[in-house]
Amino acid sequence: MLEKRFAETVKKNRLVPPGSKILIAASGGPDSSALVLLIGKYRALFKIKSAEFVYFDHGIRPRREIARDVAVVKKLSAVTGFSLSVVKLKIPSRGASVENKAREARYGALEKIARSGRFDVVMTAHTADDNAETLLMRMVRGTGLKGLGGIAPLRPFVDGITLVRPLVFFRKKELLDFLRRRGAAYSSDSTNRDERFFRNAVRRRIMPGLESLNPAVVGHLSNLSRSLACDSDFMEAAAARAYGRAVSDGVLDLKKFFRYNVSVRNRIINMWLGDLNDFALTRTVERFLSDSSAKKIAAGGVTLKKHLNLVKFIST
Repeated sequence: MLEKRFAETVKKNRLVPPGSKILIAASGGPDSSALVLLIGKYRALFKIKSAEFVYFDHGIRPRREIARDVAVVKKLSAVTGFSLSVVKLKIPSRGASVENKAREARYGALEKIARSGRFDVVMTAHTADDNAETLLMRMVRGTGLKGLGGIAPLRPFVDGITLVRPLVFFRKKELLDFLRRRGAAYSSDSTNRDERFFRNAVRRRIMPGLESLNPAVVGHLSNLSRSLACDSDFMEAAAARAYGRAVSDGVLDLKKFFRYNVSVRNRIINMWLGDLNDFALTRTVERFLSDSSAKKIAAGGVTLKKHLNLVKFIST
């Protein structure tokens, strides 16, 4: 059953250190409702000190839907005994897409609440389905090995606080079955049907097609992302060691730099430029470093000057 596998997964992957104070982001939807109930069920097993959850009103959905959400999360609070906070967010009307702005506002608020409340762990209810969608979205938009690592089940958040996604090992349909067996209510978000949002388009158009070709595709994509995440961690660690040898006081030693594989070299360049993660700029700089006749370059706000086997990072 899901419940037993959830407990085993959390323990095996050490997602919740004993004595943790946990903050859960809950929308009232099926995924986060299941997460709150599962944490409530296993709080003693996980030796959780305390747990609270927060609902964010982004102000972009019909009020009747918000009212249904709030009714659901209030019931979850009553069932689990976890404290609930309802927070209204202001989404900027300019700039990035509504989808991105809402996410930025939500994580910014989570950061403030986690800091002020001295929480140890922040949890979100991302599933294996979300991870598969994220992988495809990043491939379409353009990404590297690190991006193909998908949604990490555990990563540093801020000020020693850990961000945990314990449901990333589970399918959404498993959570729906769990809620059905529990007789637990959950709410639905009408914006999830709006295919103008990139994720919704991937979820509603692309994923069904892929699953028709192979029903196990979500599991395969999850396995791929975890494998690539391990590869990425290994490469980043190798690159960090190489960077320490090839760069000193901001000056790059070309002899040492060219001892490394191109994959490591590209990561050294990215670290040297301040983790800009600009693929085109990295390629431009790599070509400059490879050209023995080139002495200076100004590109992407970066100015580099070469003297003998040393390259100085002048400005950005």
